[in-house]
Amino acid sequence: MKERRYSNRRAVNIPATYRILREGQDLAEMRLSALTQGRIRDLGLHGLAMETNQEPVDGIRLDRIVEWQIRARIFIQWQMPDSGVQINVVAETAWCEPIHRASAQLMHVGLRFREFSIEAREAIKAFLQTL
Repeated sequence: MKERRYSNRRAVNIPATYRILREGQDLAEMRLSALTQGRIRDLGLHGLAMETNQEPVDGIRLDRIVEWQIRARIFIQWQMPDSGVQINVVAETAWCEPIHRASAQLMHVGLRFREFSIEAREAIKAFLQTL
């Protein structure tokens, strides 16, 4: 598969929480999931990959969203390990694939950053330079 990333990513292991926004034809169809846990496994200036469970979040499944070519907006937040800065990002799903482990069914999800503050970008950039 051709690499489409705008910047290099670094392997990390950072806990995160996220919500999925499923957009519909109109406001009545828009849905926001409950807060869910994930782990960021690699991080760059333009996106990340995270592991999360494959169970539906309020009836919304990440793998189904990507399969149907409907890009879900993800509100994801985490704390930078080096500085403690709280990062809040609006991202969209880029890809999704299952991880088969005996203990759990997980999804490996690629997210493209769409909206985040200059402060968040600088905190991510500073952290990546330490790796």
